[in-house]
Amino acid sequence: MKRPIKKLLCSLIGVSLIISVAGCHGRQTGTAQSESETTTKAGTSETTAKAEVTAEEVKSTEGTSMKAEGQKFQYRPGDVITFGKFEQDNKESNGKEDIEWIILAREGSKALVISRCALACKPYNTKKTDVTWETCSLRKWLNKDFYESAFDEEDKGYIIKTDVPADKNPEYKTSQGKPTKDNVFLLSIAEFNKYFTSEKNVMCDGTPCCQAQDKTRNATTFVWWLRTTGYSKRHAACVLYYADGPVTNYGVFVNRVSGCTSMEELGNSGVRPAMWIELPDHYASQNKKMNAWVEGYATAHISYNTPDGEVWADIPNVPCYILYTDGFPSSAGEVRPRGGTDKTIEEWLLSNIGNVGYGWAGDSVLVAGTGHI
Repeated sequence: MKRPIKKLLCSLIGVSLIISVAGCHGRQTGTAQSESETTTKAGTSETTAKAEVTAEEVKSTEGTSMKAEGQKFQYRPGDVITFGKFEQDNKESNGKEDIEWIILAREGSKALVISRCALACKPYNTKKTDVTWETCSLRKWLNKDFYESAFDEEDKGYIIKTDVPADKNPEYKTSQGKPTKDNVFLLSIAEFNKYFTSEKNVMCDGTPCCQAQDKTRNATTFVWWLRTTGYSKRHAACVLYYADGPVTNYGVFVNRVSGCTSMEELGNSGVRPAMWIELPDHYASQNKKMNAWVEGYATAHISYNTPDGEVWADIPNVPCYILYTDGFPSSAGEVRPRGGTDKTIEEWLLSNIGNVGYGWAGDSVLVAGTGHI
C-alpha cells in the first residue's frame, strides 16, 4: 500500500522512515487510534528493524538498547497474539486466516483474550423474544460453529472452559438468567468496564468477511455485542463509542444486526469472542508458531530533503508493535504502528523541523515497499 508523502510547507520535502527497536513495555498509551493492518518490514537496503528485549521490566529511554539475555518474553495485557484460524478475508480459496487476540488480563499462565476485530456480524438471538445469554442463539453459535471451525484439537487443549457469571446490568434489574460454563463467551458490562479502562481498543473494525455479512450497508467500524441483558430480556447490551460513554446499558433488540435504530450509521453489531486460555510459549506441533505483536518502542529514522541536500534525524521512543515468534523477537524483524505512533512522529517533526519550513502532516510517511506507519 503506497501513498504520496504530504508536503507541509515546501515542495522539496521528501520523508522516508525506517524503524529499529529501542525497548519494550516501558510505558503504555491510552490514545484511541485506528491501528493499521499494514506492517513495516525490515530486511531491505533502506529499512531495518530488530527487537531486543529483557525478561525483566524495563523503561524505554533514549539511546538505550535492551538485550535478550536468552530469556523468553512474558506476554502482557495489551499485546496481541495469534491463536486459531477463521475465515476473515472472505476468500475461501486461500484458506483460513490467523485470528488476532488482545490480551486483557493475565493470571499466572492463563490469559483472558478478546478478538482484535469483529469476526462476524450476527444478531444476539435469531428471534425477537425474551432471552438471556444462557439461552441466546449467539452463545450456541460461539460454542459450536465458531469453536469447531476456529480451533483444531491442539488449540482446544489450551482453551479453558470457564464459569461465566450472570453479571447484573448496572442500570436495570432485568433478569440475567443463570451462570453458564463456556469455552467461548462475550464480555459482560462489568467485565468491559473492568478491562477497557480507556478508549484504547474500544473501536472495533470488522474483518472483510464480517463486513460482507452486513446486509444493510458496508460497515467497517462495528458496534459489538456484550452478553448482558438490557432494558428488557428482548434487549442486549452493546458497545458504542459516542456521546457520554462507550456502553449501551439499555441495549438494542436481540434480533437486530444493526447497532441502533436511530444511529445505524455507527455500524452494525459485530461479534468479538472472548475466552480464557493457557498461554503457551510455543505449540507442540512443529508446523505451528505462536506469533505475538508485543507493545514496544522504536526509533524512527527520518530523512528529508532541503535546498542544501538530504538531512537525517532520529525520533526516539516511537510507540509500535514488535513481532515475536514463540516468545522471541521474530527473525523477520517486523513492526507495525499502534496508538500514538503517528502522534509521536508528527509532534517531533513539527517541533524540530517545522521552524525551518519543513514538516510532516497526517500519517503518510512512507518507505517504498514497506507499507505505512
